[in-house]
Amino acid sequence: MEKIGHCEYCNNPISSERRFCSRKCARRSVSKPATPHNCLFCKQPLIQQDSETNYSFNARKHCNRECALNARLAKSQNVKPNICKQCGEKIFKRVAESVNRYHNRKFCSQICTKTYLKEHELGWYANGAMKFSYKEKKKDEDLPPIIWTDQEFKDFYSLYPELNLF
Repeated sequence: MEKIGHCEYCNNPISSERRFCSRKCARRSVSKPATPHNCLFCKQPLIQQDSETNYSFNARKHCNRECALNARLAKSQNVKPNICKQCGEKIFKRVAESVNRYHNRKFCSQICTKTYLKEHELGWYANGAMKFSYKEKKKDEDLPPIIWTDQEFKDFYSLYPELNLF
């Protein structure tokens, strides 16, 4: 007949001579108690779940996903707006844009970027020809012209009728 004991941490009945019913109970009994802290967004105290280890509880900053999302949105809205070098309008942070990438952005649109570079003869439009600073690319004159037969054109148009080429 087996000896029935109880887990030293949660008092669940166990049918062996072990001290704990699971590794989780063994880890929790040895580890320090979790330090109580509050949600960074709503300031309510966080409650440790039964299945949550002390390590994951101490690492948690928000009480739920909604508070975490609201905290991220509030952080992104508090960023100081940049001013476009070309037109002088305010540049606001995009939703999926990192803060560092936002601070590096100097123009509000591609149109402002191109006009600024053309006017100041910088970057891509230096000396009136398109240049790439990161690697050399072939100019359009070096590439052979694309000539389609009538059948190839009809096949292409049948695949993509939404282009409205005619």
